[in-house]
Amino acid sequence: FLTMIANALFTSVGAAFLAYAADPKLTRILYVALPIIAVVIVIAMRLVIPLFGIVQAEIDKITKVVRENLTGIRVIRAFNRIDHEKARFDQANADVTNTYISVNRIMAGLMPLMMLVMNGVTIAIIWFGSERINSGNLTLGPMLAFMQYALQILIAILMLTMLFIQLPRSVAASDRIMAVLETHPEITDAAETRQTDAERGYVAFQDVTFSYDGGEEPALSNISFDAKPGETTAIIGSTGSGKTTLVSLIPRFYEVGSGKVLVDGVDVRELSQEDLRHRIGFVPQKAVLFTGTVADNIRYGKEDATDMEVAHAADVAQAAEFITTMPDGYATMLSEGGLNLSGGQKQRLAMAR
Repeated sequence: FLTMIANALFTSVGAAFLAYAADPKLTRILYVALPIIAVVIVIAMRLVIPLFGIVQAEIDKITKVVRENLTGIRVIRAFNRIDHEKARFDQANADVTNTYISVNRIMAGLMPLMMLVMNGVTIAIIWFGSERINSGNLTLGPMLAFMQYALQILIAILMLTMLFIQLPRSVAASDRIMAVLETHPEITDAAETRQTDAERGYVAFQDVTFSYDGGEEPALSNISFDAKPGETTAIIGSTGSGKTTLVSLIPRFYEVGSGKVLVDGVDVRELSQEDLRHRIGFVPQKAVLFTGTVADNIRYGKEDATDMEVAHAADVAQAAEFITTMPDGYATMLSEGGLNLSGGQKQRLAMAR
């Protein structure tokens, strides 16, 4: 892209010098033509750039609809909402199509205008050049040379125009990429982190309160308890009472509003996130597995685990029984998301991990 721009610029500048050397007075034709081309390009760009931004937003909408349809296909079938989802997709697709049609109409009008200017310049050179030849101020050779140089300039500008047509789409996409890259994490390590080896396996909540952004009431209020090693601590509550939120505060997926969450006697905000999460085994509500072998998924929690450690973890999680019945055992390949396993089997592997 940059090479093509550089070639077009060098060609146009070099041809401009040669055209001026061939006949300075004929260059006045270019003084009129080039501003017209610039105005046409600027107007087209001002119309096209916002449309490409709209296209990106509408493509996101299509992607969202498709993702929801794929992940929720069973729910859609269970509630007989297939026609409704088809209508949603058709509407999103029609929005993108209509916007692209608007963009292409502008682009379709731009090229004829550019060709009209180029042909107009050629006619003007022949017209005024023939008058100068008739008056004896110019010969045929320099006029033809000037015509070639002028066409080189216009072709280079045409090439730049075609490149800049693609620029708005790239700008719209790059703005979204930069918005992601420039996002700063809300949870960061303290300037000076602490290390602790005094206690292992202790978790304590001390008067913890947490609220989600925009929440009218705290999801957790003044929670205090101790979970000691060797014990099973169960958090019991109705749906929406904050059980998942409470557990998510331990690996510091969220920051507490007030109070303290202690792991091995240290406030989680004083530990580095890597050290904190190294101390925790986490099984989410929805088991997430990755493409690879069964053993690779179990080793995800400890990359240097030996085969014996992998087998022991599977046995403790009561996963060894169904793993040994697979064609390749621990070397069995799992499809994306573990689709070739049942929900219970995925949970067992997540526990072993």
